[in-house]
Amino acid sequence: MSLRKSLLTGMQNPKRGHKSIVRGRSVATVNFYMGVIYGMLGFAKANGYISENPMDGMSPLRRSKVEPDPLTREEFVRLIDACSNRQVKNFWSLAVYTGLRHGEMCGIAWEDIDLKAGTLTVRRNHTLTKEFTPPKTDAGTDRVIILIDAALEVLRDQAELTRLGKQHEIDVVLREYKKKEVHKCTFVFNPFLHAKNGRSGYHYAVGSVNQSWEAAMRRAGLRYRKAYQSRHTYACWSLTSGANPNFIASQMGHANAQMVYQVYGKWMTDNDREQPAILNQKLSSFAPSMPHAKVV
Repeated sequence: MSLRKSLLTGMQNPKRGHKSIVRGRSVATVNFYMGVIYGMLGFAKANGYISENPMDGMSPLRRSKVEPDPLTREEFVRLIDACSNRQVKNFWSLAVYTGLRHGEMCGIAWEDIDLKAGTLTVRRNHTLTKEFTPPKTDAGTDRVIILIDAALEVLRDQAELTRLGKQHEIDVVLREYKKKEVHKCTFVFNPFLHAKNGRSGYHYAVGSVNQSWEAAMRRAGLRYRKAYQSRHTYACWSLTSGANPNFIASQMGHANAQMVYQVYGKWMTDNDREQPAILNQKLSSFAPSMPHAKVV
């Protein structure tokens, strides 16, 4: 079997052979692997080791569209009540009230927050490889979150626990090769507060917060969703409340509203029935109740 045919078979029929590059792996992982192989074969062709790249013309796998599955308000209350301690309650409350990615939540420091102005600046993201990087955002690097009153209330409560904590200097690995910068951070969420063995670090990691979500879901008796639904919950609640999709996109770190339209189109359509009530409320104070009479 040729290399090209073997690659195609592995992608199209993952059940054939235990060495398939598809079985048990996400679409993103498979496409990454295929990209590495394509680059290697391209190098071989460019240097005369092979006459043609057998992967030319092969398309990447397509990711199936995942529908948002947000929490209802009643489920959200049950989830928060089931969290193991005050800090975890505040963590997941803030995640839902801001739509922040979990790695960004792990990297929040009090130096990034202005409670008086009601803003939070996202400056770093904690990755699964346990390093800090610039925010994972399509819109650039830092972004400013405008905090709603509920989020401010959560942060004021959390300030009693960690605002006067120790400041740490951390390395943030930049996108440019071998470049990094030092941030001084007093982390908002510090797992050392509730550490039983004294070995916890001074900030959460993505894996550990996912575990706290799963534990709270089980205790609350809720239908299981992945922890990423906290972000979808923020978006769906905001759309249902009539928020501008462009505003939601900027808050969530998207370059424009296209992602919001693509992922949450159904929720935006469902919200159309609320628009007349919103217009009545917003326009009634200055819109004329009837056309002006024609002046002769």
